[in-house]
Amino acid sequence: MKKAVFVSILIIGILIFQVSILLFVANSNVLGASTCEQYCNSRQYDPTTGTWHYTETEPVGTVCVCPSPHKDLIDILRQIIKAVFLVSIPLTSLMIIIGAYYIVTSGGVPDRVKKGKSIIIWTLVGFTVILLSEAIIGVIKAIIGS
Repeated sequence: MKKAVFVSILIIGILIFQVSILLFVANSNVLGASTCEQYCNSRQYDPTTGTWHYTETEPVGTVCVCPSPHKDLIDILRQIIKAVFLVSIPLTSLMIIIGAYYIVTSGGVPDRVKKGKSIIIWTLVGFTVILLSEAIIGVIKAIIGS
C-alpha cells in the first residue's frame, strides 16, 4: 500500500515538474533576435499589468545586457517575484516528492515520518508565501505611499 502511494505521488510530482518546464520553454522564442540591440529595442511596457515584455528573445549563444526598464521599486519587486515564482513551481513539486519519499521509506521510524511531514508542510508554507507575494507588494506600496 505504501509503495503504491509513493509511486502515485512520484508520478504526479514528475508530471507537475515536466509540465512546468514545458510551460517555461513554450513561452520562449527559439530563434531569438539577431542582435542585442534588436532584442533591447523590442521591449514594450504594459501599463495594465505594470510589467515589461520583449517581443524578441536574446540572440542564440549570447547574453544581452539592456538598460534597466524598471521605473520604480514596485516594478523591480514584481520582476523578482515573477522569477521566484517560475523557479518555485518545479522546486515545490520536487520537495513534496522528497517529503513523500521520507514518509514511505521510513520503515516505522517516527523521526523519518516527522521529517517527511515537516518537509511537505514547510514547502507548502513557502509556496503559499510566494503565491501571496502580490498582496505583500500591495502592503509595501501602501506603506511607502506610491
